[in-house]
Formats: sequence, C-alpha cells, structure tokens
Amino acid sequence: MFILVFFKGLLTAMGLIIAIGAQNAFVLSQGLKREHHWLVAAVCSFFDLLFILLGVLGLASFLNQMPALVKGLQWLGAAYLLYLAWQAAKRVRDMHSLNALPERRLSRRQALVTALAVTLANPQVFLETAFIIGTLAGDQGPAKWAFAFGAMSTSLLWFFGLSLLASKLAPLLARPRAWQLVDGFTAVLMTVLALMLVF
Repeated sequence: MFILVFFKGLLTAMGLIIAIGAQNAFVLSQGLKREHHWLVAAVCSFFDLLFILLGVLGLASFLNQMPALVKGLQWLGAAYLLYLAWQAAKRVRDMHSLNALPERRLSRRQALVTALAVTLANPQVFLETAFIIGTLAGDQGPAKWAFAFGAMSTSLLWFFGLSLLASKLAPLLARPRAWQLVDGFTAVLMTVLALMLVF
C-alpha cells in the first residue's frame, strides 16, 4: 500500500510541477545557459520540500481543526487546478516554444535572488505544495508520509533533472510539438487532480 501511495504522491506532484510557470522557466533558462543552474535547482527544491513538509505537518493539523476552511481551500485549490488545466489546454492549441534567455549573464547573487523571487513571491508554488499536496497527503491516512515523500522525490528529480538535462534537451524543447504534448498531459492531469480534491 505504501509503495502505491508513494507513486501516487510522485505522479500527483509531477502533474503540478511540470506546468511551465515563472519558476520552471527560470530553472530551464539557467540550465540551458549552464549558469548557476545547480544553485537555482537547489533553491527551488529546498522550498518545495519545506512547503510540502509544512503542508503535511503544521498546516494539515491546523486545517483539520477547521473543516469549513479546509472545504473552502479545497474548492479554491480545485478552481486553481482547473484554471491551470484550461491554460494548458489553450497552449495545446497555440503552437509555442520555450527559448532560453541568453541576453545577459547573471551573477551568482543575482541568480540566487531571482530563484528566491520566482519561488517565494509566487503563490502558485505555495498553493501547490503546502495546500494541494498537503491536503491530498492528509487524505491518505497513515500512508500520508509515503505520499509526501513521493511528492518530495518529484521535486528533487524534476528541478535537478531539468537543470542537468536542459542543454541536451534544448533542440527538443525548441520544437512546439514537444510543448503541445507536455501541455496536453498537464491539462488532463490538472482536471483529474481538481476532481480528486473536492470529491
């Protein structure tokens, strides 16, 4: 059972994390430029792990004492996931590609500050990790830590993997068809997660 819940957490987090937003775009850009990409991946991973931990530990316990608030947050989370699904579905229709931003090099400090900004000033990151993953982990009962560790594993694998492979994936990611497939998968998964959150 714990193995299945671990993979459920891993796949759930994967569906949330691969949606291309400010954070992933910055990680990808730095990886393609091979510019402080390990630092950027470490910052993004660290805060994902921290927020997931807070969601499962502190926030989950706190929210369990307020069922009306939990229900409101679940509906808010579901609405947000459906919005992400809609955005991804729109992008499937519109051919696009994601290019690295080669115009100027960032210092180590600038890369760190930018990574912190796209992580901490981004409500999407906190909502996905602390609230959505935290709530779904709480629904697993005694297996909640298996779910949480699965989600945490996704964060580590995704950010470091994206950073490591960005330069090799650059030709593939330059093709709009690749992003159509990613966005199509994201749209379906976000819809399923939204339904799981409220039903």
